[in-house]
Amino acid sequence: MAKSVAVIYLARSESGSSADFVRFAKSYRQFDAGTPHDLIVIHKGAKIYDGALARLENAGGAKKKIITFVPASVTGDQATAFPDNWQSQYGSTSRASDGKFTLSVPGERVVAVSQEVLSTGPVADITIEDVPLEDVIAELFAAQS
Repeated sequence: MAKSVAVIYLARSESGSSADFVRFAKSYRQFDAGTPHDLIVIHKGAKIYDGALARLENAGGAKKKIITFVPASVTGDQATAFPDNWQSQYGSTSRASDGKFTLSVPGERVVAVSQEVLSTGPVADITIEDVPLEDVIAELFAAQS
């Protein structure tokens, strides 16, 4: 059932950038409206979103997780257990110049990816995070441009 109150955000930037909406969303999350309502986003004359912000946070790119890890140093004659070009079989993988790997994977694959990483070699640190809301919003706007 639709709520009787809605907040409407008109995305009016000429460039079609999501940056203004990102600032709005941060403020929107910070200050509770005090009554149940929907959020409607209109971009370039078309409704691109209608629902709760929490649902937006769990849609699209938010279903993905970002896994970052740093391989542990290997002592002795062995080279690092993670070659520079190591790739996960479950998602996109990149390696920074400091040796840290970053993977973007579907949320339902987090356990499998963690097992894959840990079985490949020693890990000094691993972090699993949600895709930032800003990235989800940028993806939503890009899909409508």
